[in-house]
Amino acid sequence: MIKPNRKILIIFLALALFISGTSSAGAYEPDSAAVPLKSAGEGISVDLHHILLESADNNTVTVREVLTVNNSLKKAFEGEEAVDGDKKAAFTVSLPGGYTSLQVSSHSKESVVAGPDRVVLTSPLVPGTTQVVLSYEMPIGSSELVFAKTVNYPTEILYVLSPKGQLDLKGDQGILDYGTQNLEGTEYRVFLIEKALPDREFTLTMSPDRVGRGYTEKSGFHSISHLQRWNSSPLAATDPHMWVAVIIILFFGAVAAGGYYLKRKHREQRLKEKEERLAGLLDELVIRQKKLLNKIDSLDRKNEGGEIGPEEYGDLRKQYMDKLVRIKLKKKELENLEEAGAY
Repeated sequence: MIKPNRKILIIFLALALFISGTSSAGAYEPDSAAVPLKSAGEGISVDLHHILLESADNNTVTVREVLTVNNSLKKAFEGEEAVDGDKKAAFTVSLPGGYTSLQVSSHSKESVVAGPDRVVLTSPLVPGTTQVVLSYEMPIGSSELVFAKTVNYPTEILYVLSPKGQLDLKGDQGILDYGTQNLEGTEYRVFLIEKALPDREFTLTMSPDRVGRGYTEKSGFHSISHLQRWNSSPLAATDPHMWVAVIIILFFGAVAAGGYYLKRKHREQRLKEKEERLAGLLDELVIRQKKLLNKIDSLDRKNEGGEIGPEEYGDLRKQYMDKLVRIKLKKKELENLEEAGAY
């Protein structure tokens, strides 16, 4: 039994990156006309066949396939069965029914004939190896999807991979399940078929992995991509709704703290204004007190010099002293308020 080869898997990932972009040839629409299931030429085989299954944001599965085709003949194989007029089927890849958005990035548009359940390449296969690279999409939504394919040529080894946490995969009895393998820091579910003969059929049943390694969600309310991002984060082992509650609590806590801060600042501003107003009143009373003392002193000098009569002097001095007493009492009251902080 051949064990999964790490180097082969890494090569596949590099090829998968190559086909991740949009093909210049665009998407092919299936031709309703019948096309042959496979080429009949001997000497054509597949050394490696890689299939990568990834779930997309719009609840579809993106399928990327890379085949290393070997032509052991000494000349180019042009095919034997006619397809699309005078063209011949040089190589055929079976496709699951219901596929959409087919792209064949390894071949020109003129050499691709798409059928409802297969794609035929009409460009001759040169001696040696040829890479066939294609991608397409399959709708999945929240239900199960049966992914069925047929091996068209003798195939030495066929890998099926899917990033962990995206799809829940189950293979038929003829597919070896190698569990989860870590490749360059990313975990993949890996399935394997060895030495497959032509007409070998295999199926994989897949559904959105709503359990993954973290949060479990069965209602189907959250999209696959949201669950993938959560279950690949450092918080995957926790309930996201708990973090929603924490965020809500922090939000309202921040609002309350902000309100308290603004209220305190407003109170401090009011106290400062009162303090400034009190200081202004005290300064005004001190000035009035000094003016009255000056008037009393001037009045006393006039009385001593005989410039004012005794009766007038007595009346004025009494008025000045009454005002001075009231000012001192008011000044004392404000000073007491200032010391008590009751302003």
